[in-house]
Amino acid sequence: MEKQYDLFYQEYRKKLEEQYPSLAQENLGNPPVSPFLIKLTHDTVNEIRDLIKVFYKMTHLKNYKDLIHTDHAIYLNSAASESSLLMSYDFHLDKNNCLKLIEVNTHSSGYLTSELVDQMQGIRKQTDNSLLSLKKSFEEEWQSFSGQTDPPLNVLIVDHQIKTQKMYIEFLMYKDLINSWGWPCELHEIEELSIGSHGELVDSRQKPVQMLYNRCTDFYFETLPELKKVFLHEKCCISPHPKEYLLLADKKRFCEWSSDDFLNRLNLTLEEKKKIREAVPFTAPVDSISADELWNRRKKLFFKPLKGYGGKSVYRGKNISRNVFSRIIKESGIFQEMVPPAVFIDPSGDEWKYDIRAYVYKDQVQKLIARVYQGQLTHFRTPLSGFASVLY
Repeated sequence: MEKQYDLFYQEYRKKLEEQYPSLAQENLGNPPVSPFLIKLTHDTVNEIRDLIKVFYKMTHLKNYKDLIHTDHAIYLNSAASESSLLMSYDFHLDKNNCLKLIEVNTHSSGYLTSELVDQMQGIRKQTDNSLLSLKKSFEEEWQSFSGQTDPPLNVLIVDHQIKTQKMYIEFLMYKDLINSWGWPCELHEIEELSIGSHGELVDSRQKPVQMLYNRCTDFYFETLPELKKVFLHEKCCISPHPKEYLLLADKKRFCEWSSDDFLNRLNLTLEEKKKIREAVPFTAPVDSISADELWNRRKKLFFKPLKGYGGKSVYRGKNISRNVFSRIIKESGIFQEMVPPAVFIDPSGDEWKYDIRAYVYKDQVQKLIARVYQGQLTHFRTPLSGFASVLY
């Protein structure tokens, strides 16, 4: 089956190296991309856009911040932007073709790798729009922070041990893209950042950092005191950042969005509350009900850690053992009503699962992709799995 798609991957690699010169200097394979094309109706796409506007409106209501429960309230009171670059909403389509929101992410991968897949699939208009929208979002974040229209003089893309990251190839793509805008950009180890004599963030050369594209998944900067300090004191434009994570991506929010009492206290229309109720699978802390009841209900549930990401330590209830279950209930985590992903059959008769990822800046959808996979989670370990184009 894979051999018939060899040409797809050869052409993909060729386009990668043509458009992103840094990749020609690295001995790297392809990022996880899929040759399959997922088709969505205009109704589904419009519903995604409407839902995202509702969630954005909700998080900007005056009393939303007062109602959420958090140990990180310091970020709620910061004057930082309440938007993040390259955040995403992940959806499943249920058996009735209704959208279910599975995850909100502020550190989303796949934007550029899937943009290149769109080129391969001939979806030119979507590709042009997504690259333009991405650039505008970076410009808006920088201008909102600095009050300047001139580009930043030192942009860093940061993470721990960057060269070992699963999506290192995409880090290089972002570096080349940002440099092509005339914005000086480099990859940098997050541990090598420090605070300068005037409280500014400086890199390993002691050069002030104006803008930081943050790929580190220490979402609240708990182990990064320097970054926390410069963020709270607005000494560097950092995105994504803890404030947006707290408002939208912390898994505790799903528990609150599942509560009628929580929603009823928000100044939303009845229709907007209905949209949220229908889109959010019921979610609650694992310690909110007895262990026996949770075990009896496990086959219809997913279990997720509060601070997990990328599918780590996520379990489908029907597959877990007693030992794993005992560990789950001892740790902070949530359970979520299971909504199976949509499926399709490829030309060889194999079944594939997929979800829909909407990349978003503020309340605007920048790009839609599908994540195609087999197995329990989107690990992309199967050949032909990965980020796929969406046609609508």
